[in-house]
Amino acid sequence: MCGIIGLLTFWICGLGGLLGVVAVILSAIGLNSAKKRSDGSGRGMAIGGLITGGLAILASIAFVVFFFVIADSTTSELENLDSNDFFPELNSDPADGVCDSDRFIQDPDC
Repeated sequence: MCGIIGLLTFWICGLGGLLGVVAVILSAIGLNSAKKRSDGSGRGMAIGGLITGGLAILASIAFVVFFFVIADSTTSELENLDSNDFFPELNSDPADGVCDSDRFIQDPDC
């Protein structure tokens, strides 16, 4: 159950990875317990938990890596932008040393 919930919540701040680790640990205990039983009951559930827990861990790691790669590329693109790219009317007056108080936003001398 932890592995399935971990797969569904891998995108929530590490919750999926944490549940994946819990699922892997509990599945390992379940596999060990199934080996001791003569009929081997519970082995399939333990393997399913191991698989879904591992997938939840991998999905969480992939999401975190993807998130930081996207954030890094977006940050580098924003660093190259100038305020005039968004507001071309700002600083439209030439820097002549005289502050035009009627256009104090557009005048770089103010």
